[in-house]
Amino acid sequence: MSEAVEYDLEAIETYPERVLTPDIGREKCQGCQKLCKFYCYECYVAMPSIRDLIPKIELPLHLFVIKHFQELNGKSTAIHAKILANDSTTIHSYPSEDWLDIDASTCLLLYPGKDAVTMESLVENKTLDKYKNIIVIDGTWKQARGMLSPQMRQEHLIKHNKTIKDLLLNAQKVSIKPRKTKFWRHQTMGESHLATIEAIYFLYKEYTEASKNAKNDNIDDLMFFFKYYYNVVQKNYIENRDKKYTTKHSTDYIKYK
Repeated sequence: MSEAVEYDLEAIETYPERVLTPDIGREKCQGCQKLCKFYCYECYVAMPSIRDLIPKIELPLHLFVIKHFQELNGKSTAIHAKILANDSTTIHSYPSEDWLDIDASTCLLLYPGKDAVTMESLVENKTLDKYKNIIVIDGTWKQARGMLSPQMRQEHLIKHNKTIKDLLLNAQKVSIKPRKTKFWRHQTMGESHLATIEAIYFLYKEYTEASKNAKNDNIDDLMFFFKYYYNVVQKNYIENRDKKYTTKHSTDYIKYK
């Protein structure tokens, strides 16, 4: 695998600063009644003050996020995709028994490995156009490996859903080019492991670049909330030099001028 490279977040054409401002306070979610800032991570909806102002995305392939039940909603960036591309995104909790009626032969699963292919190879083999859905796992790497393991110990059956596991095992795995994450939360896997919304964005970006039929109107807007929070973190530490950002993540994550 080639070495992970930096990407330019500022060059991604989405402009959250035009909508999301510090003076916007918490609002009551009309669904669960919780007080939320910008969006409700339980109901997957934007708050009333920004609902009609944020981008609306129609993804070229339907996105299925298989979200491990132990992945905290408040820390999940996959939720950004559901809020911004509501009609073309489904979030399914694993191992929920809720039925997910999709054919594995129509699905691309974002997951690295020896049997993963690239978008370019699918174009070369003239098979890219047969895929109608994209699956992304939202969870830790340990959780993802468990979801994709064909073997289950008897005492662990309650933690899995065989139907969804079979879907994941039979979908065509696909990988993206390695990039360095700009996520502000520390994680132990290293800087080449992207936040879920980063991975979703680059997967769709590579798909639209490879496919002749895919629309690429506003795929950049998938990074709308991520770009906003990244800039908030940067601004917070740059303007408060006495605050120390953990170097466990990266020695130069905060871009001091």
